[in-house]
Amino acid sequence: MGGQGTGSSEPRADVRRVRVGLPPGGPEPVWRQQDRFALSDADVALRDFVAQALRAEGLEADGAPLLVRHGPGQSGLPALPPEGWRFALDLTEARRTTDGGLLLFVEAPDRVRGWRAEAGMMTLWRTDDPDLTEVAPGAPHRVMLLGRARGREA
Repeated sequence: MGGQGTGSSEPRADVRRVRVGLPPGGPEPVWRQQDRFALSDADVALRDFVAQALRAEGLEADGAPLLVRHGPGQSGLPALPPEGWRFALDLTEARRTTDGGLLLFVEAPDRVRGWRAEAGMMTLWRTDDPDLTEVAPGAPHRVMLLGRARGREA
């Protein structure tokens, strides 16, 4: 599914994906294990990279983003306040859709749109938060930057 959603072929105006590339490598994060994922604070280089990517979309970061890591058997996302735009910037690549870790948005009661992890892709939304499906056994970790943004409407 990478880059292509399921359901209708018309993308929603309140969900969009843009290729922003990958940030420079930095120190290994210190992960805090949660029930369904691990969290870490983004370092200065990652925060600066996100700020630049958001500026290109007419947005600015609203607080510091979090690094989120899902391993095999893990799913879900940390709750974000519902105001404004939210974003997920993929830092890892899923080899196949069957690796799991799909970011799914409910478009209608019988239709979802979703994507597998694509390194360097940023998904922006201002709808209900998506779900992240379980990462399959044997699949690589799924790592993303997750946060909020504000700014002019696109």
